Amino acid sequence: MASPLLRLIVLSLALLIVNATDDDPVNATDDGAMNATTTLINKLIVDTCNRTTVHRELCVEALSADPAAKNASDVHGLAVAALKLATKNATDTSEYVEKLHDKKAGGGGEPGLEQCLEDCEKDYVDAVEQLDSAAAALDDENYEDTATFLTAAMTDVKSCQAGCRERSRNRNVLTKRNGDVNRLCSIVLTIAGLLR
Repeated sequence: MASPLLRLIVLSLALLIVNATDDDPVNATDDGAMNATTTLINKLIVDTCNRTTVHRELCVEALSADPAAKNASDVHGLAVAALKLATKNATDTSEYVEKLHDKKAGGGGEPGLEQCLEDCEKDYVDAVEQLDSAAAALDDENYEDTATFLTAAMTDVKSCQAGCRERSRNRNVLTKRNGDVNRLCSIVLTIAGLLR
């Protein structure tokens, strides 16, 4: 039979887990960004994301799902993990654009869409190169250059979005993907800004 102390510890942990998973408006922050459920999430992630000014919930959600971010020991480690997530997302989007362009090219489809996809292919190749350069700068703890490369990548993504809106009847063909990449880059930019 378990000792009374062991039973008390197990009961306390069970109550803590139950309370942490309930929505608790008393423990919610003023801006509603985080609540009691964050006790189950890495404190460094929550604290860092709360210090960002953009996309706080996405910041917590994305970094909490990433093993490298969960194991980060400091803000720099979180910035590295967040940048890897942004780069992976941009790379995946680049591959998606390339496949979509190959599928639409020469098929007698809408010329505006073909031009949009062709331009976006180039924009995403450049965006991924900029993100790779941002990673090198971040590794060197050169946060100014990190910000410069991240901003350039975001400009490439915005250029893709604007080009599609101008040329294509399918103006929103990449809106969600472009938005996702931009939001992730924005999170990295904000976290890297905390390191300056």
